[in-house]
Amino acid sequence: MVYPLKNPKPDINYFLDVVHGKIEPDRVLLGELKVDDELLEVICKEVLHREWFPRQKKDLIKRAQYWDNVIEVYYRLGYDFVRVGRAITFPTKEFITQELAVAGMTQRKWVTEGDGVVTDKESFESYAWPKVEEIDTWDFRYVDEHLPEGMGLVIGPAKGILEVVTEIILGFTGMSYMLYDDPDLVEEVFIKTGDLLYAVYEKAVKETNCVGFFQGDDMGYKTGLMFSKKFLKKYVLSWHKRLADLAHENGLIYIMHSCGNLRKIGDEILELGADVKHSFEDSAWSVFDYKLEYGEKITLMGGVDVDKLARYEEKALKEYCNKVLDACMPGGRYIYGSGNSVTNYVPLKNYLTMLEVGLNWKRK
Repeated sequence: MVYPLKNPKPDINYFLDVVHGKIEPDRVLLGELKVDDELLEVICKEVLHREWFPRQKKDLIKRAQYWDNVIEVYYRLGYDFVRVGRAITFPTKEFITQELAVAGMTQRKWVTEGDGVVTDKESFESYAWPKVEEIDTWDFRYVDEHLPEGMGLVIGPAKGILEVVTEIILGFTGMSYMLYDDPDLVEEVFIKTGDLLYAVYEKAVKETNCVGFFQGDDMGYKTGLMFSKKFLKKYVLSWHKRLADLAHENGLIYIMHSCGNLRKIGDEILELGADVKHSFEDSAWSVFDYKLEYGEKITLMGGVDVDKLARYEEKALKEYCNKVLDACMPGGRYIYGSGNSVTNYVPLKNYLTMLEVGLNWKRK
């Protein structure tokens, strides 16, 4: 069995040089937005033979044990960085169903698409907005202090600005109506959300030795943008530029995760200063096409389509993963991984197969 690796040699400085296009890598580098906890637990027990400890926010001992396991998983699978998130909690409505995934949770939470928790000025004022001074950054600090030599910390405190506003605060439908009924309030909500996220990043930079921000913000469907280019530039991309500027002012990289067919804002992603574009789907904007269109201008991360990662048999998956690497590795500026994240319905065997293809890949 290839994994766990007996003698991993993470090198975050080498990773950063590849991101910046300074060198063309002589090995395949790995990167993920996340691996779901349910799959991390399986890896911990079946691959590393360690006891698993679920993350418990109020118990710092168990919380530390959780992160010790997460660090060890990423280290023994060959990653150069660990991404830590979940620092900001926004009160919201929840739609919960039974979970039936392979490595299943008992429940799955879904986004509420109608009205959010803020529907007018009064509810905006009374909403329990998180306070920067009360936001818990313990996870950032703990992981930063306990990483193996050579590994780096990357942070992503919360969902993206558009995601928070449409999925939590206003709701997708609610915001759409409010853009016509009360555009000033929509702008206030975006400013409040953006200011909060920016302040938490500032706090994390002061408290840790993180090497980058890894901020998600889904803006597209398979066929195009969720909202107009004009809207996204005004309310969303302007905030990502501020976050990217903050990262660069502190010598850090900015990794932008955004799902969907974003061709109409492809140039804008470059202009805001993103160092890495993450999230690709073969039926939307594939990593193959993105590499041809933007591969010389920005680093790509991921690209192994999650649907194929979850469903393909071993032979087909190996052929497909090699195809991704053959297309993306030439010229450098590529970090290998799933097209979105390693979900709890991805079989462990398939995930390890994807990694093993990367470990064994050779230039032709």
